[in-house]
Amino acid sequence: TYAEMLIKIIEEEKLYYYDSKNIGEVAIYDPAAYSNRVEVINGVECIEAREGDTFDKIARYYGIKLKKILKYNDKVRDDLKPGDIVYLRNKKGKAASGYPYCRVREGNTIYGISQRYGVKMGSLIKYNNYTPMTRLVPGEKVYLRSKPKQR
Repeated sequence: TYAEMLIKIIEEEKLYYYDSKNIGEVAIYDPAAYSNRVEVINGVECIEAREGDTFDKIARYYGIKLKKILKYNDKVRDDLKPGDIVYLRNKKGKAASGYPYCRVREGNTIYGISQRYGVKMGSLIKYNNYTPMTRLVPGEKVYLRSKPKQR
């Protein structure tokens, strides 16, 4: 694809050495740090963050605006930690078929479940009548595809 051709040229010519927020200062990015790391969750490309990764570095490598990658991941600031899942495109409005809900485990958050299943946080809030600050209770069901059926 065109994007792959551009990335190849950037890597071969080491053009990433010219990326910098301060003119005259050379930022050193290791392109190998991001190659072959893409996974797919719920049909959406993502990577798992490693030590030293930031949303900004990942966004630059994949040619995504920082504001967009933060939005894809329901974030407002670059507070990435190793092990976090970083989506490179918009998450889906519902989980893959076969995942109608998940059971909450100790320490789970709405955000964490959203990232684990590749579902927009707003969808989970809507399906479960939550607020962004709702504390989850271990054992409860979090619906991932739609609101629960009324009896």
